[in-house]
Amino acid sequence: MRDRERAAWEMLRWVPYSLHAPFDPALAIEGHYSRMQDHRSTKALDAWDAAHPYEQSPELQAFHTLQAIGQLSEHDFYSPERAKQGGYTAEFKRITTRAGVALPRSAERPQGSSPSDRRQRSRGRLASGYAEPGRPPGR
Repeated sequence: MRDRERAAWEMLRWVPYSLHAPFDPALAIEGHYSRMQDHRSTKALDAWDAAHPYEQSPELQAFHTLQAIGQLSEHDFYSPERAKQGGYTAEFKRITTRAGVALPRSAERPQGSSPSDRRQRSRGRLASGYAEPGRPPGR
């Protein structure tokens, strides 16, 4: 217990306006330093969580929805590669369009080309001989 209190005191010692006194064994026995450090740490984590709320990506939302409606089983794992290509939102859109269900705005894929789409087109042009590496197409 005393080692835990010493470690807490060491962390608190470097926090401005926190501790100005040397380590006190009587306070350590009461658990004063660890209580103070726990409070400071919890407060900092709460502030971080408030400033950075968690948001699921549209692909992850579509994946969970597809699992919930039975299109994917619990044995189907989330694939980051498929998500990067927009596979889950495309499948969700296909299913909801076929069933006549309105698509929520959060599940739609943003319009415009993403960097990965541009890379795929670029690789396709290189593979077809349309463009050479280091040379713009058409020159």
